[in-house]
Amino acid sequence: MSQKINIIMLICSFICTILFMITKKIFLSIIWGINFILFLFNFIKTYTKSKSNLTEEELNNLNTKIKELILANRESKAIYLYMKTTGADLKDAKEYIDSLTDNF
Repeated sequence: MSQKINIIMLICSFICTILFMITKKIFLSIIWGINFILFLFNFIKTYTKSKSNLTEEELNNLNTKIKELILANRESKAIYLYMKTTGADLKDAKEYIDSLTDNF
């Protein structure tokens, strides 16, 4: 899911929680409160991943491996390797691999 959708879901679940608390529908406010907390934890986990925790040497080694995979016409493997190593999502990984491919 995109970041915008996650933010919208967070806001909606928070609003529903508050509205159900105001109307004294305790069971529904508990359900929506739990929903809000789960969305919040997922959002924090997803968007606070450190994608730049690689050292310069590790990044150079990664780029070398990716370039070898690109030259071997194995871009999907290169994308997977980048995603696995950096924690990037599919879109970011594909854009990165495409940018390396364009440089050849």
